Amino acid sequence: MGIIFSILVLGIFLSPQQERLDMDVLAVLYTSTFTRTLAPAEIEIFHREIAKFKYWYDQNVGDWLNLNIDFVQIDRTLSPEEMGVRPGGGTYFAPNKTLKEDLRSKQIPDNKYSSVMLYYAWRNFVPPWNAFQLHGGGAMGPDSSISLVGGPGNTGFFSVSVFTWGPDMSGFPVHEFNHNIDAMFHMCGMDTEMLHADHMAKNMPLLLKELPGAFLPDFTDEEMLENAKLEMRREYGFEWKHQETFYRWILNRPKEAWLKLAPRYGRIVPKVKRILVPLYREITIAKGNSAYLAVFFYDEDENPVEGATVVAHIGGNAIPLCCQTIDRKEDPRRGKDNPIWSFPLYSCFIPVDFDEKREVTISAKKDDLKASTKVVIHPTKLGMIDAPPLVMVQKDMKDSPTITCRVVEEALNGKGNIIKGVNISAVLDTQTIVLDNTDNTGTCWGSFTELPLGMYTLELTASSEYFEIPKRYLDLLCKYRWDLTTPNRYTGIEGEAIGITADVLNEAGKPVTNVTVGAAAGKDSIVLLDPDKDGTFEGIFESIPPGRYDLKVTASLINRPYSITKMVPLEVKPRGTIEGEDNIPPFKSSGDRASVQDIGSWGKEWQGIWSGEKQLFYTSDSIGDYIAFELDTRESKPYEISGYFTKANDYAIFQLYIDGEPLGEPFDGYNPEVVRSGEIKFGKMLLERGKHELRLEVTGKDPQSRSCFVGIDCFIIRE
Repeated sequence: MGIIFSILVLGIFLSPQQERLDMDVLAVLYTSTFTRTLAPAEIEIFHREIAKFKYWYDQNVGDWLNLNIDFVQIDRTLSPEEMGVRPGGGTYFAPNKTLKEDLRSKQIPDNKYSSVMLYYAWRNFVPPWNAFQLHGGGAMGPDSSISLVGGPGNTGFFSVSVFTWGPDMSGFPVHEFNHNIDAMFHMCGMDTEMLHADHMAKNMPLLLKELPGAFLPDFTDEEMLENAKLEMRREYGFEWKHQETFYRWILNRPKEAWLKLAPRYGRIVPKVKRILVPLYREITIAKGNSAYLAVFFYDEDENPVEGATVVAHIGGNAIPLCCQTIDRKEDPRRGKDNPIWSFPLYSCFIPVDFDEKREVTISAKKDDLKASTKVVIHPTKLGMIDAPPLVMVQKDMKDSPTITCRVVEEALNGKGNIIKGVNISAVLDTQTIVLDNTDNTGTCWGSFTELPLGMYTLELTASSEYFEIPKRYLDLLCKYRWDLTTPNRYTGIEGEAIGITADVLNEAGKPVTNVTVGAAAGKDSIVLLDPDKDGTFEGIFESIPPGRYDLKVTASLINRPYSITKMVPLEVKPRGTIEGEDNIPPFKSSGDRASVQDIGSWGKEWQGIWSGEKQLFYTSDSIGDYIAFELDTRESKPYEISGYFTKANDYAIFQLYIDGEPLGEPFDGYNPEVVRSGEIKFGKMLLERGKHELRLEVTGKDPQSRSCFVGIDCFIIRE
């Protein structure tokens, strides 16, 4: 009764302002993927970025929410299959299914956390997969379809790639975690309490109504409303410090509604002052590694304390924690390295050379201010199934897929000792085989009987007397030894026939004849390709309206239930299009500084935007520079002239001239981020039949622009 009475008293006398939501969050780091492995120095940078993430939430929504972060480090290498990558490449983020067995093998309880943050080492465009990751990550749930470890709808999830340029990646988890929070409100029936993290431009009028002058001194309210319109047209990108203002606003709007997320997400606790706060409460890491201990130290007014003496006590040893100033830079991706906020962090690495759980006591002192806290370290001793990517090639349904793998100790560099004598079984479809482990090198192998064509999930299970070994899931593809090859993209001109070609080749590079090939650009534009004497399939689209299409090219075996499909970009340009990059060298210019810039090669997120994926890049260095093209008209009549250009933070203002006469308004190429402009209409002009000079002259630049460059995608000359 005494316990029940105490709880009742607490509920009666604590007002919402004296309570906050205590939420458990798990941060998981995969130190290695098939693209790269993090170095120890990069892992330390990663931990500092997580410290920025926690500090940001404590400072900006700390009245309502307290995040308790636990950390798990997993040192096995994620394969292409586990990253969702398929041959041919694409944009992917690590799926939540990758985590399940690894977390369970490390004794992480099911359904303990409100959100799981998955981080992984990454390097873009790694052959042969050509896999690409967004500069950020992807969030899932909580929703009724998500079941990470535990019941559906109880755990949010997001993943973020750790690139080689890792510093100042903390903005990505802030954004992705906001998506998780939004979904939590939704799952608790409070759909309107939290605004969507992606809808900054859409909600700008409401933000400025509730917080007038929120972006001063950088922008007035009128300027931010205009920026929002540009952003919705993909002609502007908000800087990180302005995104922070938006996130701070949407997170503080729910106020007391935060407490209504409990008990499904988090728990209501009395609001107490933060004095000595650990970055991680619990750390799970393989024995032989070093655990990162870090704390935030605050005074009675919750202001960060510098110059304190902070010591970790473990196993009779006292290890000092060093103080570092951690800062969040304005926007490093845009060359803005000025700190917008900073804080002191006390940290050190502790060798994990013990077998059992250890409790670390951390004490801090400065003058009369004293505090202590505890961190728990869980050492693990795991084996990891090491298997190569599996792409099975099958011919005439006669080959038997053979798999090989081994088990190694978990290690930071992915090169742990081989564990011999393990028993491994493999399940594929309805077949289960036990792999042969008699090889004294520790390699195990086995073969399946015939399989129909298709994609399968291969489940590998290993057992050892001394090691816990999580299951491993791989994809296995059974296919014929032939493939469909196409150009990387197709292009055409409005009103003209567009030729489509494709090749179907066997493993020896010879044409395959017992196939049919078709191409579709929408349901109303379908052609059947015919083979020529060399085996190349050819077809023609008679007329397709201007625009960008995903052309679906499919090759199917005759009388066999197997086909290959490829999606190839098709761009149909308006009649009268003049590509900037086709005018190198230019007709005239004030300097030999024009070149072709292949924007499509920057990555998949840049593809399908610029006409032809390229632009003419003119590196003007002063006002008065110009570049000119020759325009040849077939008839004497009025022509409407427009164009598409590139905008960036080092681009200039230019004026268009036709035969020395100005046409239209000057175009300002400045934008904080690289974007393609919309169609810029300069107007109509009567042109006689024959040759004319189309000239762009640099007339100035925005005060924020760092140079006077010009980027020309294309001109369109309409009759």
